[in-house]
Amino acid sequence: MPNAAILLASYNGEKYIEEQLKSIQKQTYRDFRCYIRDDGSSDHTVEIIKSFVKEDPEHFILITTESVRHGSKYNFFELINYYMRSCNEEYILFSDQDDVWLPEKVAVEIEQISSTDRPALAFCAQEIVDKKLVPAQNSIHKNMKDYNKFPNSLTYRNVAAGCTMCVNRELLLKAIPVVSPDDFVMHDWWLMLVAAYLGRIIYIEEPLMKYRQHGNNVLGADSNNYFSKAQKYIKNFNKSIHSRKTQAELCQRQMQKLLNLVPKDSRLMRYSAIMSKPAAVRAVSLVKNSYIEPDNLFTCLFV
Repeated sequence: MPNAAILLASYNGEKYIEEQLKSIQKQTYRDFRCYIRDDGSSDHTVEIIKSFVKEDPEHFILITTESVRHGSKYNFFELINYYMRSCNEEYILFSDQDDVWLPEKVAVEIEQISSTDRPALAFCAQEIVDKKLVPAQNSIHKNMKDYNKFPNSLTYRNVAAGCTMCVNRELLLKAIPVVSPDDFVMHDWWLMLVAAYLGRIIYIEEPLMKYRQHGNNVLGADSNNYFSKAQKYIKNFNKSIHSRKTQAELCQRQMQKLLNLVPKDSRLMRYSAIMSKPAAVRAVSLVKNSYIEPDNLFTCLFV
């Protein structure tokens, strides 16, 4: 078996997926297999994927699994479950359909986590580009903390997109069997939390991919411009309020799952104790103990 599995989730990605598959095909690390699951595309996405499978069956496999639930979150979870049932590669990377990876991405990330047998996750900086791959801004990862020492900061904010990540098999074996998609916000956030509390997180300052922003991204990069954020919230106020409330509830569910996984962790026990306090005291305590960062105080309304 190859030593690395790349899990790519696709849906109506005919505009950009060929470019991404070519960038995977050009990786300097050759000992990989890319497993692709499509979520019911109505365009030519599947035909493009099949052309790569036919041309390069050593590296590309189109899988099919049945699911009544759709969307990026469930698509990736189906891919992860397929990997858990059918594959045994030691390193796992996650790919969106519309980015472009630099040739050394897989090699560098695997090198960073290959020296440990603990649950480990490496994630890289990224260059934000527009739909034509013209640079739009520098990496969204700025002033990175050591999340191994300060995991509280990950409670209500995810700092890494799945497409930047490489994890080892040990992390998936710890993290995946104890959850369903209804227990977390996204797979990448859940894996960051488990790695922070049970293993190790490694940040790679070198941008290893181009993160394409084209207006139809499922999530997209979070801008560091507060005026832009305000405009976004005002324009989509009701939707934003509902989304933030749902996300806060899922964040709390993630933390409860972590406490079940690591029942004697003092940091998780402290969080659980804080959440039992009255609302006003709870919000202040969450900020004081860095579960909510000072620049993310809007979240206090939903906890």
